[in-house]
Amino acid sequence: MLDFVLLLAALIAAGKGADAGLDRVQVTLGGDPPVAASFSIAPSGREGAWRASTPDGCRFGLEIGSAKGPWGKGAFVREKAVSCGPFLSRVAAALEGKKVARAARVDRVDFDLAVLGTDLRRGANGDGFSGKGGGWTATKLFLDGGNAEVYLNFNPGTGEAELSQKDADYGEDVLRILASVLGGS
Repeated sequence: MLDFVLLLAALIAAGKGADAGLDRVQVTLGGDPPVAASFSIAPSGREGAWRASTPDGCRFGLEIGSAKGPWGKGAFVREKAVSCGPFLSRVAAALEGKKVARAARVDRVDFDLAVLGTDLRRGANGDGFSGKGGGWTATKLFLDGGNAEVYLNFNPGTGEAELSQKDADYGEDVLRILASVLGGS
């Protein structure tokens, strides 16, 4: 967790002014009502690397790498012999995707990210994040060169994380990309 906290501190420090509004950010989850596909995270022992899992057996790596200002890079990393079908179905529901598409399997999907806010509080109805003191970090991921976007929100202190809709128009593309790294063995 300390590695991740240091990474976020570096993100904010490097921004010098770009982060001025981070304590006032309001991030609203997509959908009506807002829906998110939740999972758990735990440090993997490598700086910026997390083990992600769901109660139904989905496991994958989540890397949040070096950053410059509020911008960074990361990746979803495939775990061998793990199928995340039920989790992908929940992602489909959260992103208003029609179905989980079959996709060519890859070992990792790299992405760019924007840090939208740090140490945020979850909204009273679970419908977004704002203010300070809640431990949540809100990010927007840019997959496939920016052709697909999704929110990744996480709280390293509680080990909670979630993917939520940025825009319904991205749902099918985000699902296809995630299925390529999280799909069947």
